[in-house]
Amino acid sequence: LRPLSENMEITDPLVASIESIEGLEAYPILRTGVILTVGEEIGDDYGLLVGASQAYFDEVLGLNERLVLGEPLSGAPGEALIGRKVAEDVGARPGDTLVVLGQTQDGSMSPLKVDVVGVVDGGNPQADRQVYVPLAEARYLADIPEGATEILVFGAGLKGSELTRDTLAALPALEGLVVESLDQREPYRSLTPTLRIIFGFLAGIIVFVTALGVLNTMVMAVLERTAEIGVMRAMGLTRKGAISQFLVEGGLIGVLGSSLGLALGSLPARWLEIHGVNLGEGVTSKVAIPISSTVHADLTLGIAIVALLLGTLTAVIGALIPALYASRIQPVDAMRRNK
Repeated sequence: LRPLSENMEITDPLVASIESIEGLEAYPILRTGVILTVGEEIGDDYGLLVGASQAYFDEVLGLNERLVLGEPLSGAPGEALIGRKVAEDVGARPGDTLVVLGQTQDGSMSPLKVDVVGVVDGGNPQADRQVYVPLAEARYLADIPEGATEILVFGAGLKGSELTRDTLAALPALEGLVVESLDQREPYRSLTPTLRIIFGFLAGIIVFVTALGVLNTMVMAVLERTAEIGVMRAMGLTRKGAISQFLVEGGLIGVLGSSLGLALGSLPARWLEIHGVNLGEGVTSKVAIPISSTVHADLTLGIAIVALLLGTLTAVIGALIPALYASRIQPVDAMRRNK
């Protein structure tokens, strides 16, 4: 419900303390639920008011690049950008005056009038239901003259860094405040284990099917070359040698197959990375987290290397059972079977 009573009264000293750590940038944000309407009457369309600095809107959200109508925020007081869904529900267009009815931090009703300068495509249904205003306007509405409800911290070395989070939590200026990485916040914290189980299950199915295909290929190779294996055993090939021979063959199949699969799969993966797949708002609007309606692939060198190694390892594992079978073939039995 984003209660405004949970706020930081003065954020400037906190931002200065955070940005004293090299490479980090901090942005005070004030978010609160509001009722929106165009005109003088109180409406019944809900939206989320987001108050932040111009730098946050430009550098982090990139709202200028998401404009579909109107102009970007200039930083002047009383301006607002609205999400595409807000514009559709309320019937607002650039040039209209939007009446925002919210509340102060003590629960009193608080109205605000802003001029719509542009409409943005937020990229997901949640972002399209937001109204973006300068931080000063949101502070006026919430009656928090120098504060915010949260401070978002960004930095080049921040991703996945527990050390950075612990460093921030240890700052004297942040004593008594909760410092969390994004994956620790709800609903991400609850969803992450479930997603890992799902992805692990899907990966297991892929590995199983691949191993089954290699197993079938290697079994046929062993059965078709029974006499050949018998002759080689008669000439002195040991059981370990027979196992090694088929494991090497399986490894070569894995390397060649994985390389070819990687080469062919990189083309559609690159296309999906650029264009993505549109899931439709009917799907993403029912999810509690802001998921983009268009999902993009993420092809990296690390993923390519893991795919290559996993394909090779799967082929070797799939060749293990036929290799053990080949090692047990006796020369006399093999030659008799071939007659």
